[in-house]
Amino acid sequence: MSDEKRSSIKEKEKEQPKRMSIIEVAGGSEKNKRKDSIIEMSGRTRKPMNQLEFDKEFVYEKPEEEDEFAKVAKKFLRSYYEPFTSLPRFKVALFDWIPILKWLPQYNWKDDIIYDLMGGLTVGVMHVPQGIAYAMLAKQSAVVGLYTSLWPSLFYMFFGTSRHNSLGSFAVVSLMTGLAVSDMLERYPSLSPVLISTSLTLLIGIIELLLAFFKLSFLTTYFSDQVVSGFTTAASCHVFSSQLNDLFGYRSLPSRSGPFNLPLHLYDIVVSIPQLHVPTLCLSVSVMIFLIVTKDYVAPQMKKYISFPIPFELMVVILSTIVSYAFSLHENYGVRIVDHIPVGLPSMSVPSLGLFPKLITDALGIAIIVVAIHISLAKMFAKKLSYEVEAGQELFALGISTVGSSFFSVYPAAASLGRTIVNVETGTRTQSIWLMAFLSTLLINVTEGLIVSILYALFTTIAREQWPRWHLLGNVGGTEFRDSERYREVHFFSGVCIFRFDSPLLFTNVEKFKQSVNKAYREWEKSHEFYVLRKERSALLNWEEYENTLHHYMESHSHENGPSQADPDVMLSRHFIIDCSGFTFVDYMGVSALKEVYSDMRNRGILVYFAAAKAAVRDLFESSGFYSFVAKENFYPTIRDAVAIAKERQNELGQPQIKYEKEHDRLSEIISSQPMH
Repeated sequence: MSDEKRSSIKEKEKEQPKRMSIIEVAGGSEKNKRKDSIIEMSGRTRKPMNQLEFDKEFVYEKPEEEDEFAKVAKKFLRSYYEPFTSLPRFKVALFDWIPILKWLPQYNWKDDIIYDLMGGLTVGVMHVPQGIAYAMLAKQSAVVGLYTSLWPSLFYMFFGTSRHNSLGSFAVVSLMTGLAVSDMLERYPSLSPVLISTSLTLLIGIIELLLAFFKLSFLTTYFSDQVVSGFTTAASCHVFSSQLNDLFGYRSLPSRSGPFNLPLHLYDIVVSIPQLHVPTLCLSVSVMIFLIVTKDYVAPQMKKYISFPIPFELMVVILSTIVSYAFSLHENYGVRIVDHIPVGLPSMSVPSLGLFPKLITDALGIAIIVVAIHISLAKMFAKKLSYEVEAGQELFALGISTVGSSFFSVYPAAASLGRTIVNVETGTRTQSIWLMAFLSTLLINVTEGLIVSILYALFTTIAREQWPRWHLLGNVGGTEFRDSERYREVHFFSGVCIFRFDSPLLFTNVEKFKQSVNKAYREWEKSHEFYVLRKERSALLNWEEYENTLHHYMESHSHENGPSQADPDVMLSRHFIIDCSGFTFVDYMGVSALKEVYSDMRNRGILVYFAAAKAAVRDLFESSGFYSFVAKENFYPTIRDAVAIAKERQNELGQPQIKYEKEHDRLSEIISSQPMH
């Protein structure tokens, strides 16, 4: 580089204003004024400013206020009437409501048909043994399980957006259906199991359609992976125990229901061992050994040679049927069999609407499980395979499929967890939700366990808001402000404390907030940062001069602003900054708590700053009259602004060393003697 270029660059550097980090502002000389302080953000610089100055500088515009309910209602109604305002919009809406009209004309027959046929045949073969087995759980005949595997999938093909969800028999839903059917048969023995199950199916479909119509798919977010996983895992234990009767060949065991029915049922199994049917047990054990060997050892080897899975479950059904017929196991040894399965499809039948009031509780529980599992599976596979599903449309498709199939001798269907989902690993923070979902379902009952699981998940959410964490923040490497407990290399500023409360400020946690502020203050008071370091110039400023300056400022500012205007503090040497970024919402009691904290800190001779408050929260402060108590000048767009201005004020004041004593703090006496506005 030539000397001319070097000199040119040096001249340009001299012309550029010096960029100062937040630490440079804190450690600058007392001559620094705000015009010399610079905050650097993403390579750009600006002067530190309060929220009012920031809004004016960057032209803040408050959006037009509109009633939130009216806004939501208008959007809701528009989504239904807008498609009928023009033919193009109706066409788009029709394709959205019936997705097969969109994807079928674009279907790639050459590339996709072979894979779809292989996949469809494989899943169809899996449906046969599962449909027969799960029909027994639902207290239905075997053929009803096969119908349940057919009709919902057929309807879903027209309306669904997930390419991989497999509707049909699902163990947990079959078990819950069986419990509902058994309960109804005990109270009304004249009813048929099929009529009960079809009525239950229709009611579940109506619930799903109502969820779709009112666009309530967001409710599925309240069923976390831990709730669903814990519930289904424990419900599978109920499924397993319900199969033990047939596995051991018991003819009669007492029916158990209510809390702790699972351990009581297992007790009945053990004490009834002398009654077990040996031929049935031998056949059951042989089948289990066959499945374990083939699926765990043979199938992995076969994957090297063929790309599709071998249906070992269907092979078991076929082989056991052949053995049963060849050796007349039913006639000669008393082995129970499915017996005759009718050929063809059932005729349509109308479910009983009169059973709805008696089935509503079971229908709600089953609908919740079906929707939660279906939506989570659809989203998981769509994300994994890079295509989109729409939760609202999935609810609509699920409702149509359930309502339509209820007229054809079925029981409630769902996307099978065993066929389509892989368990999702979760962090330790929410393991308690999974454990509670598991234990409540395992020990109480399936439907009641679901209710307890949801209530516990809601309780943990409320508990996290009622007892949130709080932090004292420090500066990391002259850049960001982070939790001082998690970083060792943090910089604290003398006379400045930065406090953050990680929760909305609500009536449920305002006491916790005030306690946290007091605890943070006590920790700050014990630290070296509580005492402002004396500058060279501060030795020339005695206490009387400082006192007079403070009196003069407060009196003149009080007269200037009038009695109804809050004082923007500027002259105190200790500064408590509240990071408001965690406040997503503040209710009336939260506002009162902030006023109380502000007053307490003022009485202690400490200036309070509010930093990084969201626009919606600031609007709430405006409407609640908070700004008549705390001036807007006390609000700052970022923590950096608040810290920079706090340090400037310390420099302007000369920073006399002040030690706070509760009974003898003259600064507190001066401030408390002034009227609070």
